[in-house]
Amino acid sequence: PASGYTGGGLNGPCCGIAVDRSGNVWAVNAAGPGSISKFNSSGAAISPASGYTGGGLSGPESIAIDGSGNVWATSAAGGYNYNISELSSSGAAISGSSGYAGGGLFSPHSIAIDGSGDVWVTNIGNFSITEFVSAGTPVITPIAAGLPATPTADGSSNLGTRP
Repeated sequence: PASGYTGGGLNGPCCGIAVDRSGNVWAVNAAGPGSISKFNSSGAAISPASGYTGGGLSGPESIAIDGSGNVWATSAAGGYNYNISELSSSGAAISGSSGYAGGGLFSPHSIAIDGSGDVWVTNIGNFSITEFVSAGTPVITPIAAGLPATPTADGSSNLGTRP
């Protein structure tokens, strides 16, 4: 629409937005205590009127989605609540009421999840990057079958052989 999409707790959308594998759009809301809003690919609000909260979410700034569709967000509200929060694809809090902390988190800002499921967070407060090893689900599913990138003409595999 000409005025943009609203609802679903959208209040002070700030720095973070992500799209999940179903085409749903997730946005962080930094206003007030903070929340996360979810919209379907047509722009209709899916999250409740207050947005999704819990899991230590407080003043979220950045968001990422792992391979299972879980949503990860940084929290740095008021300069003292240094954690990251994890919500399920349905918006339910997975991380505890204080979120996940440690690893040198100090004013966490941006967040990303790599192909191994490691969660990476930048820290403005101490000029560092924190890695939570295997905390998320891998974004890219590894090839388990070990088949060659180019199959042979007869469809067989020369796995373990050199050309």
